[in-house]
Amino acid sequence: MATQDEGARIRVRYPEVDRMGVAHHTAHFVWFEIGRTELMRGRGVPYGRVEDDEGILLPVIDASCTYHAPARYDDLLHVRTTVSGVRGVRVTFSYRIERETDGTLLASGSTVHAAVDRSGRPRRLPASLRGLLTVLVFALCLPAALVGCAGRDGKKPVLLEPPEAIYERALKKIEKKKYYSARNMLQTILPRIAPDDRDLLPKVQLAIADAFFKDRGLLNYGEALNGYRNFLTYFPDHPRSDHAQYMVAMSLFEQVLAPDRDQALTLKAIDDFRKVEVVFPDSPYVERARRKIDECYDLLAEHERIVGRFYQQRKAWGAAIDRYRTILVQYPRFRKTPQVLYDLGVCLLKTGKRTEAQAFFGRLARESPENNLVKNATRRLEKDARRREKASRRDDDS
Repeated sequence: MATQDEGARIRVRYPEVDRMGVAHHTAHFVWFEIGRTELMRGRGVPYGRVEDDEGILLPVIDASCTYHAPARYDDLLHVRTTVSGVRGVRVTFSYRIERETDGTLLASGSTVHAAVDRSGRPRRLPASLRGLLTVLVFALCLPAALVGCAGRDGKKPVLLEPPEAIYERALKKIEKKKYYSARNMLQTILPRIAPDDRDLLPKVQLAIADAFFKDRGLLNYGEALNGYRNFLTYFPDHPRSDHAQYMVAMSLFEQVLAPDRDQALTLKAIDDFRKVEVVFPDSPYVERARRKIDECYDLLAEHERIVGRFYQQRKAWGAAIDRYRTILVQYPRFRKTPQVLYDLGVCLLKTGKRTEAQAFFGRLARESPENNLVKNATRRLEKDARRREKASRRDDDS
């Protein structure tokens, strides 16, 4: 009745760790592959035989990993692998990576594989292989699902809780801001949901992404971004796809750097906010996306203003003028437009372009009459006029 292999034994090698001696996150997926390869070999169906005799390949189409504790250089690990789902052309494997010395769970995850022929076309699993894998799935579920079978300690095992019930409990955890425990609950039921499930599976995947996003932090925003993108890839027509698209943009927006830094993520966020309106024009998220686009434009404009100010402080008047003009043209709703108008006028005065400076100072007075910068602009013009008058007198005397 064993469903789980005895555990492929792996020692963490030096090339698999970073400078802190902690295993890199990508190494876990290599260990997953070792685990499932050994499981298949141990059941008498090594990958090579499946490919040679049946002409079947099993490429990975989805993979996930939750990191519970770090694996460190020279640790001896057990990769315990199970078959957790067989449906049509798909097979799902689940994994637990444990440290041998103390049994600590370091990582858990799953991979989903699609059976294809050598040309890459989907192909149903051969009956012999499907039968073997199905037996392993039943062996996994039977001991926990049957009530009345005595466990090793003579007690009756607890009935396996339905995934739907765990999902509902996880949502309550999210409401209570217990995001980490909610994610763990949701990730444990993923292997028990059929890959072609179009009801519970998308809801669970979306809830995991939401839990990452609400937990905040750059790493969590990155995980949320991947989750929302995967949701849109597999469930583009789902009723909550508009939410997923909006949250893709929000996950990018929350990772945007300060306006004095590179704004590449801001541009990406704008593109994804725009997709909300283009793909889901009737969604209630459209108005939110538009407001966020305005915020993004404000960040881009502020970035340009900071660069312009940099040039202005170094008396590179021409470069500063170009930046300020760009802001006025490209970002007409910039919240700091009065400051830009004032600084542009100052730079124009410095280059002797009094008429243009007066035009921008005049616009400042019309659009923001209560702003203190209007008085400063007036004093600048008066000072410039006195300077010009003195220069004219000197020319006359000479």
